[in-house]
Amino acid sequence: MKRILVLGLVVLLVIGSAVATSPQTPEWIVYNTGNSGLPSNYVFCLAFDAPGNLWIGTGQFFAYGGRGLAKFDGESWTVYNLGNSGLPHDQVVALAFDAQENLWIGTHGGGLANFDGENWTVYDTANSGLPSDYVNSLAIGEQGNIWIGTAGRGLAVYREGGVILTGVQE
Repeated sequence: MKRILVLGLVVLLVIGSAVATSPQTPEWIVYNTGNSGLPSNYVFCLAFDAPGNLWIGTGQFFAYGGRGLAKFDGESWTVYNLGNSGLPHDQVVALAFDAQENLWIGTHGGGLANFDGENWTVYDTANSGLPSDYVNSLAIGEQGNIWIGTAGRGLAVYREGGVILTGVQE
């Protein structure tokens, strides 16, 4: 019995010292404009697509303008902006993927965009029932509706066929 207790104590000491001598230190990797293809150091929103690519919405803090939308596949960066795509504004503040893997993009000044990987569709106050071109947040509902939070113009819901509900108008 004494041998079992001593053996148990030795096992506990060995395990305890192994745990104490191998601390797990977190590893931080920081991506910025100086060491990556990130177009701006002001990152407003993030979303992963089904294949695992990270989509990054960038902008400028307390200023208008931005550097657009970036896609990072773990190795390379692709940047979408006013100059090279159908993105309606470079200040990207909200991202969400729907069930068909279309990317919905909320911009601060250019309205709402939908990107299917090839084609861009833009919804703004001039061509749709969107109540504001300043889209602050996006969420995809269980029915597939796109919930759109705006700056100062309430909440809108979009489904095929157009905007179906708008919030309080100021």
